[in-house]
Amino acid sequence: MVSRVVLEIGRSKNLYYTSAITDKPKIESIPAIFITEATLEDVPGILNVQKEAIIKAFVGAEYGITKEMIEADYTAEKISKIKEYFQTSQYFVAKINNQIVGVVLAGDYGEIKDSAEIKTMWILPEYQSRGIGSKLLSKALDYLKDRDEILLSTGYQQDGRAIRFYEKYGFVKTGKTTTLQQYPGQTKAIEMVEFKLSNKDNFNSPA
Repeated sequence: MVSRVVLEIGRSKNLYYTSAITDKPKIESIPAIFITEATLEDVPGILNVQKEAIIKAFVGAEYGITKEMIEADYTAEKISKIKEYFQTSQYFVAKINNQIVGVVLAGDYGEIKDSAEIKTMWILPEYQSRGIGSKLLSKALDYLKDRDEILLSTGYQQDGRAIRFYEKYGFVKTGKTTTLQQYPGQTKAIEMVEFKLSNKDNFNSPA
């Protein structure tokens, strides 16, 4: 659901993306959603959510990105880097019937005191627009409740859904943008828009 959109979240060019919000889900109804802290056993599910969401969001003519490019990017090195994030940040996963359908990663914003960031957030395409992103974002902000400032970056999408999602919950644009050239052969860079939540009391909780 979200996105640094596309997200190169976490400042690691080859690792994380903040989730893109794409098409409406195909599922008519879903059972109970459980948000839990992730463990290393959840890494395969986290990878699957991230990969499928990125494919849905960015494959196509606009950026010249193919499914094969994205799949080739999931190397053993990337998997190792994802596991390293368990040492410095906190993953939360959304599960339905014990299947991971969404993920968010929250942690420090570099070495800036009292600042943190939502490093990545993705939702499986067929489960988007069901409130899962809101629940994950709320959980991440609660985890970061002692911080004065929360930042994130999201990739620009033509329909603007990711940007509207963050604005809906109180985030504002900082005016900073970056570009992401993630894959060899990609024909157009993805514009990343930075957002900030300076006072978490401004967060419009979905609860």
